[in-house]
Amino acid sequence: MTAREKDNLTEWIRIGPPEVRTRVYTFAFQPERPDELIVGTRPEGFYRFNTERNSWQRIDVDCKFTLGIGPNQHSVAISDRNRDVLFLAAEQHGILRTEDGGKSWVYANTGLRGKETLALNGICFCFHPQDSRMMLYGSDGGLYRSKDIGQTWTHVQEGLPTLRRNLQADGRYWATSVCRIGVHSAFPDRVFAGIYCAPPDESAGMYVSDDFGESWNPCSTGLPEGKFHDLNDHNGVYDFAISNIDPRIVFVGLRTGLFETRNGGVSWQAVGPFRMPVSAVCFHPYDAGTTFVGLDDGSVSHSIDHGKTWSEVSRGLPLNIRAERVAFRFKNYDGTEEERTEYRWRSRIWKLGINPKVPDELYAATPFGLFQRKIG
Repeated sequence: MTAREKDNLTEWIRIGPPEVRTRVYTFAFQPERPDELIVGTRPEGFYRFNTERNSWQRIDVDCKFTLGIGPNQHSVAISDRNRDVLFLAAEQHGILRTEDGGKSWVYANTGLRGKETLALNGICFCFHPQDSRMMLYGSDGGLYRSKDIGQTWTHVQEGLPTLRRNLQADGRYWATSVCRIGVHSAFPDRVFAGIYCAPPDESAGMYVSDDFGESWNPCSTGLPEGKFHDLNDHNGVYDFAISNIDPRIVFVGLRTGLFETRNGGVSWQAVGPFRMPVSAVCFHPYDAGTTFVGLDDGSVSHSIDHGKTWSEVSRGLPLNIRAERVAFRFKNYDGTEEERTEYRWRSRIWKLGINPKVPDELYAATPFGLFQRKIG
């Protein structure tokens, strides 16, 4: 039996949350607690998940809003140097911060340009590998930088696309969004950022900074150009990952497929057979040749030879489920609530991740919950 045939015998298993209709957007591993994940969901909010006991515990965010009303939980950041310092990014409410492991929370939005800004639609975080006081925060309102562990933020614009803030009458907004930020410990001041734009714009793509976000330069040579767009009128980067073994290798997922660089972003080329949006990318933490990607149809593909060949490893995942019209309660910026309906993607992989302390476990965030798969 080949390694690939053996791999196909392993199935994904839904491990939670307990509420069946909960959508899982993101998760993060506790650096000093290999059996614990922090999971961001909608509409239930944030959870702690213990892998040993297979138990879920809601995180009580004692602030001025109820997570269950509807904000998307896009990102979780945990300090590598202090496990009790956590940051949560919740749609329309910005950043929440705790210094006691989640017992109490405060808003950390100072500098995000007021209540009515798209900067409160948080998407991603990034810590400096050597200075835990230094952070970056990406949002629908652009990129922000902190030098005091998130207590205050400064808008970063030099070299990045022009910020768009145009709220539409139908409730949608056009924005220039920072969807992902990544750094490698070998080059702690060198940061990559993935930008997508709505409506579509040529300025979307990959950017790089060599001063931890103070200034930026485009590094999209070889990536598709032009105003292509998807059903959500977005153009640009969905996700990217930097190889843990070689920081010159980066894989980026776009609407048109998967692209790679092996020279630190100087140039890019297409890789893999993918002809649909690649929404999640994940390198194995200790095996340089092993990569996983998640697609917009809910499937996951796997390469063990640096992206030369790929096999699908999706058994157990909900696949090819059509978008459906969903009614829900929406909380506006002014605190009022209203009933809304929308068509939602039903088979997307939002995030893939491997716990560095337990490297035989792969996790996937999906509209149907959190799934786990053994890869050992």
